[in-house]
Amino acid sequence: MNGAMLVGRVIGAALSAGFGAFLAANQAMTAADRTAEARSEPSAAAAADIATASAPVSARAAAGDPPAEPGPTEGDEPPIADDPAQEANAAELAAVVAAPEDAPARGDPPVSPRFTPDPTLSLCPRIRISNAPAAEEDRRITGYKPFVEPAPGVFVAVAPTNGACLTSGFGFRRGKLHKGVDLQSRPASMIVAAAPGVVAEARYRPDFGNFVLIDHGGGVHTRYAHLQAIEPGLRPGAPIAFGAPLGMMGDTSAYKVALHLHYEILLGDLANPKGSFGLTPIDPFALEMVGARAQAEGR
Repeated sequence: MNGAMLVGRVIGAALSAGFGAFLAANQAMTAADRTAEARSEPSAAAAADIATASAPVSARAAAGDPPAEPGPTEGDEPPIADDPAQEANAAELAAVVAAPEDAPARGDPPVSPRFTPDPTLSLCPRIRISNAPAAEEDRRITGYKPFVEPAPGVFVAVAPTNGACLTSGFGFRRGKLHKGVDLQSRPASMIVAAAPGVVAEARYRPDFGNFVLIDHGGGVHTRYAHLQAIEPGLRPGAPIAFGAPLGMMGDTSAYKVALHLHYEILLGDLANPKGSFGLTPIDPFALEMVGARAQAEGR
């Protein structure tokens, strides 16, 4: 065999071996791809689960599968961040609003270590009292007790201060409805919250001067006007306890008024076009009066 023929056979054998290796490698790769595809495809059971989860809730319920828990909807409160101080503040506020300090059991007037309402209230001497309630010869108001219950379970003090007398009652006066009662003391006394609640307003207004409005729940609100100044820290949204100070009796207004407290008990929903001035004023002397908690059995 000459040299040329030998070289040709060697090259042919090499080519045959290379092509065989190529075929073997290709077959191995194809088998691996098929195995991977088989692993990536869901099983029959998994495919059924996916189909069930994608089906409408009604279809899942019909199939005996309980509906998924609903997620938060628009308007839901976001969760509180994992900030211990923020969580503590939120928990404290929620607790105070839900059960304000010194809050009594439902059905009893509130009590406070800082304030005890006077057991009697008199008409102020030597002046004519507009819309005066019935009074005894000594000018003490007949049948007076220190609390009224404008809504079930919500008790508010009739006179949220000590040592005062009544200068004007509730009703029409000089052709206009006087929507509250006027109380006066000499010297000026501290005005306090008539019941536990949440501060709704604390600001100045030309006719009422410095005033505070408290939401007591149950649609009951109280307003305290002409304060000399509003106590620091009183702001909308702040919880407040029965007997907490609001400010000294004053004479603030855009026009001259005598030193006194104009006090209103109001019913209704603050979410109205006029806000607190769209609430309905009520006459405390037209309501059944209730004694302090120690006197509650003798209502």
